[in-house]
Amino acid sequence: DEGHSTKPISPYGVSKLAGEKYLHYYSHVHGLKTTCLRYSNVYGARQDPFGEAGVISIFIDRVLRNVAPEIYGDGEQTRDYIHVSDIVAANLAAMTRVGTFNIGTGVETSVNRLVEVLSEIAGRDVSVVHGAEMAGEVRRSFLSIEHAREGLGWEPRLSLVDGMQKTYDYFKGLQ
Repeated sequence: DEGHSTKPISPYGVSKLAGEKYLHYYSHVHGLKTTCLRYSNVYGARQDPFGEAGVISIFIDRVLRNVAPEIYGDGEQTRDYIHVSDIVAANLAAMTRVGTFNIGTGVETSVNRLVEVLSEIAGRDVSVVHGAEMAGEVRRSFLSIEHAREGLGWEPRLSLVDGMQKTYDYFKGLQ
């Protein structure tokens, strides 16, 4: 939850926490009303499929190009994946609110499950390549979104399957 201690273990996590600390500073010192939305793993149309982040877009792009997606480790590591349309709705809901809110689905999904869903969407078995587990990888991650439900009147609308279908259709339309 939002009250959980924050101890980032990566430069990315440190940078996100630093932004939040700046907001707290300006709120405390200058009386600004601030809102911080802590996003889980966002995916959807227009996401760069060639970066190191954005596993859903990367996997979809690879499947459409008939290249096996690479899973680092056993694929049982989990994340909380949320479609960009739900992020937009959360931002709109937070425009007049103050506080810190976790924005995710509250659902823990493994990388192997992403491949299963992608196989269903593509209408074929998706073969994968397994690589070594990434050093320092967080094994499990998902967010409690109760505070966002109560404080923003917001909750995600799109299921993982529907969101991945929309993302797949977008990338397929680019071919």
